[in-house]
Amino acid sequence: MWYKFISIFLILISTSIGFAQLQSFSLEGKVITSLAAEHQDFTGFGITQSIIIAGTDENGIYKTSYLNEQPDWISLGLSDKTITALSVQHWGAGPADGLTLYAAVVPELQQGDSTLINHREVYLSMDTLWTPADSGIDRENLSRVNAINAYYFTGHTPPQPLLMGGEFGLYQGTPFGWFWMESNIEAAVKINSIDVNPHWFGNLAWAAGSYGLSPAAFRSNDQGANWQVFLLPSLIEGEALSVAINPRYPDSVYISLAGAVLVTPDSGNTWSNVLCSEDTKFSALAVDPLFSENVFAGGIKDSNQFILYHSSNGGNTWTMILPVTAVYIAGVSSIIAVHTDLANKQGLIFIGTLGTGVWRYKYSPATDIKDDSEISLYFYLSQNYPNPFNPSTSIQYAVGSKQFVTLKVYDVLGNEIATLVNEEKQPGVYEVEFQSSIGSRQLASGIYFYQIKADDFVQMKKMILLK
Repeated sequence: MWYKFISIFLILISTSIGFAQLQSFSLEGKVITSLAAEHQDFTGFGITQSIIIAGTDENGIYKTSYLNEQPDWISLGLSDKTITALSVQHWGAGPADGLTLYAAVVPELQQGDSTLINHREVYLSMDTLWTPADSGIDRENLSRVNAINAYYFTGHTPPQPLLMGGEFGLYQGTPFGWFWMESNIEAAVKINSIDVNPHWFGNLAWAAGSYGLSPAAFRSNDQGANWQVFLLPSLIEGEALSVAINPRYPDSVYISLAGAVLVTPDSGNTWSNVLCSEDTKFSALAVDPLFSENVFAGGIKDSNQFILYHSSNGGNTWTMILPVTAVYIAGVSSIIAVHTDLANKQGLIFIGTLGTGVWRYKYSPATDIKDDSEISLYFYLSQNYPNPFNPSTSIQYAVGSKQFVTLKVYDVLGNEIATLVNEEKQPGVYEVEFQSSIGSRQLASGIYFYQIKADDFVQMKKMILLK
């Protein structure tokens, strides 16, 4: 079969016992259709809740804290609905923080209910009721919503858009007004998954689905207003099922299908097969939001059998994750990655299954790549993280060959503020920290730029200091 021959990367797949790391997180017996979480641990805005939300088939929506060892799931309503997609959007800053949950549902046309999307607040103590949020959708073309995602925003920025896709089309939505406008794309498409980067002040978005009879990926650089189509390798049949953007290297994007996981290192120009399993439907992907070398691919094998792989080196090699005992777990519908213990670098992912509730996997994430053979030989400058930041932020960059490297920070007038790197570097992936205090000088809030130079490679990115 083609799976055995087109892979560019060395793929070593081994089986690993989880040593009690893969554990049930309750909602036993329920079909989980989608998961969402508030990524507040990475925002720097002082949010304290750690919410994970699960959508189900015909049982509505539940929430709990993902820090709980014994989860206490609370119903959020829509208890008689089938949930097809979830997304949370953080808004505001300080005491005016809010968290809006968007839930796509299967409409009940026979009961006269054509609602496709509902919304409510889930962060504030005065939670609101569910209300429709689907104005502007052409229901003749889009009868089912398969994916929703959102950019966060603060009181310092205008409301950021929502993105949504389904059986026939991609839409861009407006928060608070909850009105949807069809995005600009060449033809009718089917969308199964959407990811955005970064969630704060982002512009980049990717979607996975199909274009005609071909599996396809879709990229937007303007928050979902316009999309470019990327037809995936012709030997792959079916639909693209899930998409995950590498948060550190957003030019790298993972796409899953039936039988394979693909990656592009260059924003869609080239695609490589990094994981093959002919009899597995890879339905869900996730990338560790802080330690992005850690990639997860989940799916379904045979008759609804659980499949989960973990790569700790960006997809070069993979390990299969199994429960500690021979317990049946249903196939994977969704995966979401969070972090709780940065001091000990302990990662958490949550896995939704098609009949056995939610499962949790604890792991020690890889934080760098030591072996030169595992380093992609290209140059790259990542978006700083967090962004906005106060008082410090980190910047990662990759050096593809031995070069003299400079990394400098400038203000909006082009004045040099700081030199972070000014030396010869061996091939590898590096990280530096930038502080808002330089000696006795305190930088003012505002926009700054950082630029890397290494031989002919020059790249500049924008960052925001927000005090």
